[in-house]
Amino acid sequence: PVFPMGIVFGKTGVAEPTFEVLASCTSYEIRRYSPRFGITTTCSSDNASFRSLAGYIGVTGPPQNSLSESISMTAPVVKAEGKMQFILPKSYDDLAKIPKPSNENVKVFSIPEETGAVKVFSGWVNDAKAEEVKASL
Repeated sequence: PVFPMGIVFGKTGVAEPTFEVLASCTSYEIRRYSPRFGITTTCSSDNASFRSLAGYIGVTGPPQNSLSESISMTAPVVKAEGKMQFILPKSYDDLAKIPKPSNENVKVFSIPEETGAVKVFSGWVNDAKAEEVKASL
């Protein structure tokens, strides 16, 4: 089955979750993603949510986590169902390795293996653009 993920956006040149391409055509791929961990916060505004998550990994200053540990930025950033999420680097493959957030609005969560249709495109993404791309799948 294919599961909707919402708006997923990222930056070329940063680590991405491990996946296997199950099928590919000119306009999309079907990918199976390995289990992984992420951090999430409620998305009241994109800027505030992004700053909360970026604070946890140390992008905006000292890392706001229990170990004061800088964590690499990864792609994608996920925005779905009123939440924004960062996927943690694959070295954080066990809950015991993940520092606890200092900000009570940031939560660590696990993501099971999942399969999805992926369309890669460039440019800025807003809700209307995401719906257009999703409809094209």
